[in-house]
Amino acid sequence: MTVRFTVLGPVRLWVGDAEVDPGAPKQVALLAMLLVAGGRPVGLAELVAALWGSEPPASAVNIVHRFVGALRRLIEPELPARATGRWLLASAGGYRIDAGPDSLDLLRFRDLGRQARYAEALDLWQGPAGAGLPASVRTEPSVAALNLEHATVAKAAADAALTTGTDAARLLPGVGRAADLAPFDEPLQARFIRLLRAAGRPGDAQARFWTVADRLAGEFGLDPGPELTAALGDAATPAQLPADLPAFAGRAAELARAMSLLDTGQAPPAVLITAIGGMAGVGKTALAVHWAHRVADRFPDGQLYVNLRGFDPQSAPVEPAEALRGLLRTLDAGPGDQGAGLAELSARFRTRTAGRRMLLVLDNARDEKQVRPLLPASPSCLVIVTSRNLLGGLVAADGAIPLPLDRLGDRESRDLLIRRLGADRAGAEPDAVAEIVARCAGLPLALSIVAARAALHPSFPLDALAEELRAAHGSLEAFAGAETAVDARAVFSWSYRALTPAAARLFRLLGVHPGPDLSAPAAASVAGLPADRVRPLLRELVRAQLLTESAPGRFGFHDLLRAYAIELADDEAPAARERMLDHYLHSALPANRLLNPGAHPIPVAEPAGGVTPERVDDEKQAFTWYRAEEAVLFETVPLAVRHGLDRHAVLLGRVTYSYLRRQMAPDRVIAMMTIASAAVDRLGDDVLRGAVSLNLAGLYVQAGRLDLADDEYRRALAGFERMADLVGQTAVHQGLASSSDRRGAHHETIRHAERALAISRRIGDRGAELRALGGLAWARTQLGDYRDALALARDLADLSAGADTADAGAMWHTIGYAHLRLGEHDRAIEILGRAAELLELAGERLLSGLTLGHLGEACAAAGDPATARPRRRPSCPDGRCRTCRPAPVYMRRTPAAASNSGPAPAPTRRSSTCRRTGRCGCATDVCRSPTTAPPCSWPPAPGRPASNSPSMPRTTWSMCRSTGVWRCRAGTVATASRPGSRPAPAPAARNGVTEAGCPGSRARSGRRRRPPGTGRARPAAS
Repeated sequence: MTVRFTVLGPVRLWVGDAEVDPGAPKQVALLAMLLVAGGRPVGLAELVAALWGSEPPASAVNIVHRFVGALRRLIEPELPARATGRWLLASAGGYRIDAGPDSLDLLRFRDLGRQARYAEALDLWQGPAGAGLPASVRTEPSVAALNLEHATVAKAAADAALTTGTDAARLLPGVGRAADLAPFDEPLQARFIRLLRAAGRPGDAQARFWTVADRLAGEFGLDPGPELTAALGDAATPAQLPADLPAFAGRAAELARAMSLLDTGQAPPAVLITAIGGMAGVGKTALAVHWAHRVADRFPDGQLYVNLRGFDPQSAPVEPAEALRGLLRTLDAGPGDQGAGLAELSARFRTRTAGRRMLLVLDNARDEKQVRPLLPASPSCLVIVTSRNLLGGLVAADGAIPLPLDRLGDRESRDLLIRRLGADRAGAEPDAVAEIVARCAGLPLALSIVAARAALHPSFPLDALAEELRAAHGSLEAFAGAETAVDARAVFSWSYRALTPAAARLFRLLGVHPGPDLSAPAAASVAGLPADRVRPLLRELVRAQLLTESAPGRFGFHDLLRAYAIELADDEAPAARERMLDHYLHSALPANRLLNPGAHPIPVAEPAGGVTPERVDDEKQAFTWYRAEEAVLFETVPLAVRHGLDRHAVLLGRVTYSYLRRQMAPDRVIAMMTIASAAVDRLGDDVLRGAVSLNLAGLYVQAGRLDLADDEYRRALAGFERMADLVGQTAVHQGLASSSDRRGAHHETIRHAERALAISRRIGDRGAELRALGGLAWARTQLGDYRDALALARDLADLSAGADTADAGAMWHTIGYAHLRLGEHDRAIEILGRAAELLELAGERLLSGLTLGHLGEACAAAGDPATARPRRRPSCPDGRCRTCRPAPVYMRRTPAAASNSGPAPAPTRRSSTCRRTGRCGCATDVCRSPTTAPPCSWPPAPGRPASNSPSMPRTTWSMCRSTGVWRCRAGTVATASRPGSRPAPAPAARNGVTEAGCPGSRARSGRRRRPPGTGRARPAAS
């Protein structure tokens, strides 16, 4: 049974959960003396003197023994007569209490004081030691010393708070009680007054000063001493800003914008209100305080600071009326009538600040309702508000200027670490610093936690800290702190707990999404709710800064918030994950059919309940949807495998393959489809096995890994033949034709194309027949049989009505190329221009670049190079230039190697762009520059023996990054003769290198390309 004693105030005793009356006054006094001793023995003589003074009765010792026995039976009711018991022991000719910090408040107080946990220690005092005891006991030296010990700890607590600038408000009650118990202790009173001022209560500080001064004058006729007088300070000019961070780093752009608000050179027409917003831990308070310190001298009438505690784990948000009373006390306007309403207090505050140049920082605001009554009306004032919530009402109704904070950039994050750790330590391990920056994802709180750990352990290598972050990737374990204010999980929880239950559920479930962002319909599927019910919840999460709306209708997490959502996941998560995968599968399925009408059919089961797939009605919408979800779709396949959903992984790979192979580097898509291939092996599904092998083979062809492509094609063909799947067999033969074309084995290309043509006609598949005829016609052009190729064009034209855009573009390219080689340049220009537009719209970047190169060649050969210059690529549906996004460059073979059967070189990624902004990263800006210009006339016409071609020593070829136009670089340039062509003049040499091709291109890379040859890779439909 637990026993507890208190002596820091009234003497009290608890046995179990019940408080027990300790008995008669002298028995209580005896207990108090033993408790004040704190476990040391108290002699009988000392006990007798404390109870009876200098005239004890003759039986005093016997009475003490009886009191001890009575107390033992109170503490331990079951104790046998004359038994010693557990708690009250005879020792050294007296008695002692055998208590510890858990059972005696005095020992707990001392233990907390040694740990500098002053607030908890002072909260244990409920009055003077031994309150209620006779004066003879309370004046005993041991009891009086305990009161002095109380005052000493209170002074130490105040000194610590005043030195660090923290915990002033938290310590006020405890230090105030100690000051009340020692009214003439001037050092303690001075510290309490300074603490009141530090807590933003200068009015109370003044009142306390005069109370102490009057007491000193009345009792002793003394004036306040110098320490007490200095503590009052200049209460007329408040300067309440918290200390600035000594290691503040970054936010240069935000600071410049904030400073510009004040540096207009004109008097503001109204009070300037700035609302700094952002997610938890992004550094809102740090920026607000730093900015306030930089401009404090512009506000000589005072700087006020109020922590509104909108998201405080230990206390409720500050009521506006309470905040106003504190502000009025600070301004020496009195606290006002405690019964005054909010409107009256707000009016008094506006009156008190009228015409004054004051700065007011309202930190950690909950919402607009909490802030609006605290706003001054004078245009000479500046108000800085910070909040985790988007204060849209303050912006709309009160003219606040929003200053949103995003994560820090890599450079700013590195600067923050360098300021915290020192340049020498950070410079010694640049790789570790880079990884720490990446793992912290630009969140200042996370960077500060890691920097603090590094500073506390100067012998630890930074690489070890980076390894800790690496090991904890996907969780918040590496960002835990000793205090809640520096613990990422705790800080995030304050925002999470403020959500409505429905929004909190959605936040938890969104942790199953792989990112980087999602649409409202996808969020609805994750939650299993209709979209119209989810949109208000998404808006609530955005207002709480737990989600960001990265683009209209697109919502994303910070990486660490995603980790927090994953930690909160409950039993609903597996079902939510399956709904999410079903959403993308059943949204991509119709989009895939629209972009690839001739694709191999993909059978799927019905979606889970609560899934709301997105609707696409035409090819343009399908392409737009794929482009928006591209990054998400790429991550769904490995995510499904990680959670044992192999069928989802395979089907998602199938429905995204056709789009991704046009948009990403082949190796990335190969990695995704390899995961899907392993999943289909586990499923043992022959139908899906053949389809996945077909997809992989097409990617291997695109990457130039032709041996692997043929292996996958043979594997797929064996399965399709075993299942008598003629559609699949057609696709395999088309793929083998493409692979043979890449090798330059054109007779083999014809054989596979004819086989695909025969099967497609047999099953009546017009799309497959078009592709087979197109492959056959292209092979004829590569053998120099241009008239035969054009003869096939009549059948191609008949089949092209209603065909897939990419198939139609490939068909027109073949026809235009044949006309080019026959010297019919005007006809070639017309047809190749049509082909280029179709291929660009279809996203066929490789074939589009090749087509533009042939178009430029036709223009040059026609003697009108300017014809090619004004051409622009078609803009994408949402206005962003698709052509500027990552595109591989297809490298064709040299003329001398045209007869070889070796593999062609792999395509190489050559351009990039920001997918959010659409900003072009090409060598030339396709959106504003000519797309092509006359290239060199090399190589000779296909089919003409290479030995008849003029030699071109030191010749290299490369393709323009943006346009796909080939350019020649050689010390000597000569052109080959071909029917209908005339020699092109040698381009002028520059720095020893001759360039021809795209006029807007620059020699940005030292890489060299071989000249265009004969191959054309477009994987067969799958």
